[in-house]
Amino acid sequence: MLNLYRRYREIIVYIFFGGLTTLVNFLLYAACDAAGMSTFASVSVSWVISVAFAYGVNRKWVFESRSEGIKNVLRESGMFFTFRAGTYFMDLGIVWLFVDFLGFDATLQKYAVKLGSNVLVIIVNYLISKFIVFRKNH
Repeated sequence: MLNLYRRYREIIVYIFFGGLTTLVNFLLYAACDAAGMSTFASVSVSWVISVAFAYGVNRKWVFESRSEGIKNVLRESGMFFTFRAGTYFMDLGIVWLFVDFLGFDATLQKYAVKLGSNVLVIIVNYLISKFIVFRKNH
């Protein structure tokens, strides 16, 4: 069991913290939606806070970044937020398409769409973080 954990530690830890990030994102989205905020505002508020959380946990516990110095940390965080902005637009587009354009606006439908979108975002963010942002050789 310990060998399996060592072999897949990064993925296991990413799934754990990705799950927490998704929970933060989803709960904030639901709170904003319940407060009557638009799709754009709900997705945006939940994104800003969950991405700030994600950067901290991904840097420290998932990818164990060794970047030091202000220049390297700014480069790393800049790449992280830039690529996450790309998946923000993916998330916003998916939610807008299904909720606002196609009319999946019943609460359960809306939240199912948001959850499905978050799953896609998690997968894309992992690949970007692993192979671009937190690469071991830079």
